[in-house]
Formats: sequence, C-alpha cells, structure tokens
Amino acid sequence: MKRIGLLDIFALIVLLSLALGAHSLAGDPGVGWHLLNGKLIFAQGAVPQVDLFLLREQPQPWVANQWLSDVILWLSYSYGGWAVLHTLVIVIFLATFFGILAPMVKRDCGNFLCAFFVLLLVLLAASVQLFIRPVIFSFLLFALSYRIVRSWLFAEPWPGKTSIWTLPLLFAVWANLHPAFPLGGMVLIAAVVHLLWIGERTKALTGVVVGILSLAATLINPYGIRLYSAGAGLVGDSYFMNLNVEWYSTDSHMVLFAGFTAIICAVLLFSARADSRLQLFDRVLLLLFLVMASTFRRYIPFCAIVAAAPLSALMGAGVIKTKSALRTAILSLSAKEQRSSSFLYTGIAALVLMLICSLGFDPAGRLSPQAIGIDAIQPAAASRALGEELDQFTGSPRVFHSPDWGGYLTFSHWPALKTFIDDRNLLNGKEYYEAFFIISQARPGWEERLAKGRFQYALLRPDMPLNTVLAQSQDWETIHQDDSAVLLKRKAETPTDPSR
Repeated sequence: MKRIGLLDIFALIVLLSLALGAHSLAGDPGVGWHLLNGKLIFAQGAVPQVDLFLLREQPQPWVANQWLSDVILWLSYSYGGWAVLHTLVIVIFLATFFGILAPMVKRDCGNFLCAFFVLLLVLLAASVQLFIRPVIFSFLLFALSYRIVRSWLFAEPWPGKTSIWTLPLLFAVWANLHPAFPLGGMVLIAAVVHLLWIGERTKALTGVVVGILSLAATLINPYGIRLYSAGAGLVGDSYFMNLNVEWYSTDSHMVLFAGFTAIICAVLLFSARADSRLQLFDRVLLLLFLVMASTFRRYIPFCAIVAAAPLSALMGAGVIKTKSALRTAILSLSAKEQRSSSFLYTGIAALVLMLICSLGFDPAGRLSPQAIGIDAIQPAAASRALGEELDQFTGSPRVFHSPDWGGYLTFSHWPALKTFIDDRNLLNGKEYYEAFFIISQARPGWEERLAKGRFQYALLRPDMPLNTVLAQSQDWETIHQDDSAVLLKRKAETPTDPSR
C-alpha cells in the first residue's frame, strides 16, 4: 500500500472543508424531482415514459435521460439522508481530479509544486458546477474517457493501451447517467485527427471502429434513438438557451469564474515562456473546450479536465529553472510524491465519513438537513404551510409558483400536489414559461391568465410584482410570509342568496 502523498493530503483537506463546511449543494432546482424519480424507478423497476409530476390534463411523454443517476442519488439519500448524498457528490467530484487526473499531472509536471498549482486551478474552475445533480457523473466519466484515450494514443502506463476497447461499455453506462456523453466522443475524434496528422492510419482506423461501437452502445437505453432528439431539442431552442443561466457566456469579471480565467492566463503565460511541448491532440481539445466554455459556462468543468495535461506540460517546462538548495529539496520531495498516493487515503476517509453519517453522527450540526439539505436553499417554512393546506384537499390544488421551486414542491408534496411548472424546459414548453413570466410580473393580461389557470394558491418570492398586486386584492389572503416566500390563498366565493 502506497504511503500518503502531499496531493492526497490536499484532497483530504478539501474533502473535509467541503463536507463539513455546512454549505448546501442542493441548489439545483431539479434536485427534488431527480430524487423522487429515482425513488419511483427503484420501487417500480421501470423507467418513466410519461411525466407524473406536472398538473396537466393528459400526462406528457417524457424522456428521463438521467434516470440511472436519479436512482444512484436516491439510493444514497435513502441510505443516509442528505449527509451521505452531500458527501457522495463531493467524493465523485474530487475523484475526478485527484483520483483520475492527479497521477497524470504529477508525471507531466515533474515536481509537486507545479502539480499542486495545476490541480488547484482546475479544481477552482470546475467548482462552479459543484451541485447535487447528475452532471457530476459526467465529470467523472469524461475524465476517465479522456485518460483512456490518452493512454491509448501516447502509450501511457495507466489505464493501458488496450483500455480503448472499454470505451463502448463506458459510453453505454454514460448514456443512461447523463446526456453529456457526446463530449467524450469529441475526445476520441481529436485523437483520430492527431493520428491522421502524423500518418498513423492503422491506429486511426482502430479509433474509428471504437467510436462506431461507442456510438452504437449509447443506444442501449430505455428510449433508444429518442435519447438524442431529447438532448438536441434543448440545445437547438434559443428561447430556453437564453432562459438558463448555465448557457450564458462566461463573465470574467465575476469572482465565480476566477478559476477559469486563471487557466486562460496560465496557458497564455507559460506558452510564451516554455518550449512548446503540446501535442496536436492537446492543442485541438484545449482550443475547442476553451471556446465552448467561454461561450457556454456549463462547459467550464469539462474544459478544466482537458486543460490539466496541457497546463502540466507547459508549466513543467517553464518553472524551477534556477539551481539552488530549494530546487534540490523540491525535486527530492517530488520524486517521493511520484511514488505516493494521490487519492487513496482521501477515498478511504470519505467512505468512513459516509458510514459515520449513515449512523446519524453529526459533528456540531454541520451535516444536518437544515444545514446542507434542500430546505437550506428552498422556502421550507412556506412549503410546510402549504402542506397543512393540502390536507384539506382530496385532489391536487392548483398552485402558482416559480419554475425554480417546482422540483422542491414535487419532492416535498407529491402525489398530494402536482406542480404547475418546473425546470424541465422542453417538457413544460414555452407556453407555460411565458404564462409564468406574464403572471408573476403582473404584465398586461396577467389577470386573464391567472383566472384561466384556476389557481387556488400562489407561492411567490416577496419581490415579485404579483405579490404586491395580490396582497392588495380582496380576493386573496396571505396565510404565510417570511423573507424567502409568501403563500397566498384565493378566498372562497361568497354564495349567493337564492331568495334575492
């Protein structure tokens, strides 16, 4: 068993800081319906073909293209609550960078200071999407497919040249976890382009065969070819692209994207200082993902993954050139670091932490549901007030609410409540989103749309114009109000005296 390395200690510190930092990762608006969908799939042994969560006259066809991730997330939650789920997501995130990328970074950098800096940069950049959501599995599988392709392309020792034939299996699993698997195909295409450029046509043909098998393997899913049309529908819809913040371009002025900005600066700086050691494969992928991440911020974590190797090569060639006792000490430590673990002890610590959490141990309330669960993000008190109202209904009442709260309300109250709208853009359709914006902002025509929806309750943010209007209306009454949400109820109509 390898001794613990400095990068492993770094990973352990990050693990404990994130896990015990009392900061909720349940900020994604869809985490609620993801968990409930996983619960239903596990209980029924079948994936859904129609939606069961929205209040519609007829159930809508639905491609649950992240169904396997939903099941895994639900099983983690059912085993140990938010604490285990919270820790699992952090472990997957850290395993992507310290478990899969760190050995490559250590080798290419040649010294641990360089490796530490590279991992710090890519970790900070990727952390913009550290949430409880299925895309976390895509980070892991993308990094693994990247290492597999590099190993085959450049004869690297791990995971080995023959591991390229495991890609079809990896893609078969990936296609059921999350729809980002085409990004792995881009890595393989870049490798084939590299081989054709240097004249290795036979090896390039092997890459093409593996690519075709991997493409075919993605069809091993409950929806077949419909999986592709569902994913392409969102990317091809400019209305929803402009609606979702994660599809916005990267703003370098925001502190949130400081890690990504630092990667760009580091690439430019060390490209100018060091002799070029980048292969065409690295150049193509780095340029492609830098453009993608600059255009759409949701690709920043994937850009961070493909940037690790080029940064290691560039920085390894451009630092520690002076002869000194410090340089000798650093190189000595670096030699020991090459033989030490990068993630082994952190992984063991994470398993122990999850086991402790499943037994109900909670150090200083750091892992309580109120600190890290969905209630820490969403309007919990207003939701409880709504739950008390639901006891008065035999069917589902009509509640007007934000799309960002749809998943939370589904998780908290389904099947007693079917939601008006949630964050599944294509499933809801433009009509429902337009209705939400017109009503919530009290635009012209809002009264007609509110009446058409026959809403009995309105769960609103305090700063919504609709809240001001309804608070002054004789037809609505406020039954709960706090800093995060206001719950209003339509007053019952006064019956008319038949004698008059």
